[in-house]
Amino acid sequence: NLNKNPRLALDLLKYYRNNNQKDNIIQVSDQVFKILMKRDQYGYDSDFTYSQSQFNYKEIEVQIRSFLKGIYSQTDDYQLLISNLERLFLRTGSLSDYKELINKYREIEEKEKFWQVMKKYFDNEYEAKNLFKIFKFEEQTEEILNLIKKYPKSECFPEMISFVQGDFPSECFLEYKKKIEELLKETDVRKYPEAVYHLKRMQKIGLAKEFNDYVNQIKTTYWRRRRLMEELRENQL
Repeated sequence: NLNKNPRLALDLLKYYRNNNQKDNIIQVSDQVFKILMKRDQYGYDSDFTYSQSQFNYKEIEVQIRSFLKGIYSQTDDYQLLISNLERLFLRTGSLSDYKELINKYREIEEKEKFWQVMKKYFDNEYEAKNLFKIFKFEEQTEEILNLIKKYPKSECFPEMISFVQGDFPSECFLEYKKKIEELLKETDVRKYPEAVYHLKRMQKIGLAKEFNDYVNQIKTTYWRRRRLMEELRENQL
């Protein structure tokens, strides 16, 4: 029945907990995680008779891993405890889950090693926000600068710049310049407001001379783009 409906697992695990059957909890949890991993990867298998939309594999895994936090012992099940908390954070991207995890680590090296796992797991433009969230909490400005360079299309790009521009003004100015030039590469009036938005954010970095020179360069290069010139004037640039 677990193969057909993994949601049954949570009630079964609670039953085992009420009857002090910890070994069964661990065994069933491992079984369900294997099922969910297979379903999450392929969407279905020959034993799965329900449509994929009826199950949220991520939600089920998060529920079970949250349940397991009250099962594993810091002293007797340390590796199981840590592995569970690490995977829970990767599935949720929650700062509170991350804080709970690092409070359980025995050594600082464990946390730094997990950062490498994190960076691989969230390695795309959309998920970069989870890395930014953690490195902002950890005040790892160099790591955030690396995110800015690697994920310029991330939705949190402006927030990342704001957080580190005091430490890396020249680098942040250059990254904004790259982003704006990419937006202006083609004559597309729909992109002009976004380009001007980033210009105004660039202005806040504080490199006044470099900024004025760059705005003048844009005006000289793209003077034929009437709508772009209007956007600049409307925003007092």
